[in-house]
Amino acid sequence: MLNALKRNILFICLVLLCFSACQQAKNNDNEQQLLLNDLPQILEQKELCVITLESSLSYFTDGDNVMGYEYTLCSDYTESLGVDLRFIVARNLEEMRQLLLSGKGDIIVYRMPMSKENKELMAFANNVQKTSPVLIQSLNDTITDATGLVGRQVYTRKYSRYWHLLNNLNEELGGEIDIVEVDSLNIDQLIRKVAEGTYSLTVADYEVAMLNRMFVPNFNSSVSLGLEQEYAWAVRKTSSELLNSINSWYEPRRLYYEKLKNRNHNLKKYFGESSFQKVGQISPFDSLFQIYAPQIGWDWRLLAALSYHESRFNPQIISYAGAVGLMQLMPRTAERFGVDSTMIFEPEYNISASVQYIKRLDGYFRKVKDEQERKKFILASYNSGPAHIFDARALAEKYGKNPDIWFNSVENYLLLKNQTEYYNDSVCKFGYFRGNHTARYVRNVFDTYQVYCGINK
Repeated sequence: MLNALKRNILFICLVLLCFSACQQAKNNDNEQQLLLNDLPQILEQKELCVITLESSLSYFTDGDNVMGYEYTLCSDYTESLGVDLRFIVARNLEEMRQLLLSGKGDIIVYRMPMSKENKELMAFANNVQKTSPVLIQSLNDTITDATGLVGRQVYTRKYSRYWHLLNNLNEELGGEIDIVEVDSLNIDQLIRKVAEGTYSLTVADYEVAMLNRMFVPNFNSSVSLGLEQEYAWAVRKTSSELLNSINSWYEPRRLYYEKLKNRNHNLKKYFGESSFQKVGQISPFDSLFQIYAPQIGWDWRLLAALSYHESRFNPQIISYAGAVGLMQLMPRTAERFGVDSTMIFEPEYNISASVQYIKRLDGYFRKVKDEQERKKFILASYNSGPAHIFDARALAEKYGKNPDIWFNSVENYLLLKNQTEYYNDSVCKFGYFRGNHTARYVRNVFDTYQVYCGINK
């Protein structure tokens, strides 16, 4: 009886041991399968698992909507594959790397540094970009190089590329930099904290700083803290088919996605509708408006008001009609004034070409002797082109109104140019036109100008 009981216990132990061994082998197979996951497995599972960080350029949510430049690219790629997209949002670069190498995700869709260490561990896609780190400080701070960090607090996320940079600088400078680790905020939030004066200093990539400047202008990012570095999406070295697929998909679309990146679409959702400004400041470009407005005899605040209604002070925006930049110039117009496609997004060049165009429009309306009235005709022409404004002046004169007065005179006849009897009138040379938008535009620019005169007296 006792021997039989011992045999039964031994048998049960053997069964449990075999089951445990089988389960462990199955787990090992699953882990190995994850590590070896490549394009065929992704297509079979109908899901691409993406690892990223939250930021304005990569991935963020607005209610139920997911947005971000990198998210847009990755969504387009998965659509081309016919698979679903699943995101894992990591806390820092180190966690992203661990998630990828452990098989928890298939690809890092973020600006992953192409450092020597990372190249040994991962393979990088061909969507390579370049950037360099810059110091973010308040407009009142006076740091001019890395030595100015000695004895100062610099806020950054642990294991970010900026954290590694600051620790390297600290070694070079004798350990006198106070590196404050803030894991609860992303880089865009850190920049805003500096602009608000809550934090003293942080570090960001140049392109991230330029993007933030459109919406949070009150910081200085002129001090470079390191050499230019390359970055790209990354996969495991065992995912060769996935890497080839990404590269084959991206290359024919490279120029399109570069333009899409410049447009920075949907970013007002991320940064909020209003930008943080100093008291008395109208835009990040006030100094440029002040330089160029005197060339046309304008108050710089009127030029700023025009820019606001053209672009909301976004130098990277492209309209659906193809107008570009702060002053929404058509590329062919900008080229007439020496600004080509490589320069048109630069605020100063864009403003300069716009002022030259305004000077030409001013010449068209020299018969309007009152300078304030002439500015209204120029604004209307800037919005619609001068041809329909010429027609409206001719109609006003024919029907007994003053052709040199805009409001309630020429403006009224511009609004009538959508009616057959007026656009077919013998004095009209340029046909049908719906003038509602242009009429509102002139009034809105002047209303904004009056507001700006109150802000910046």
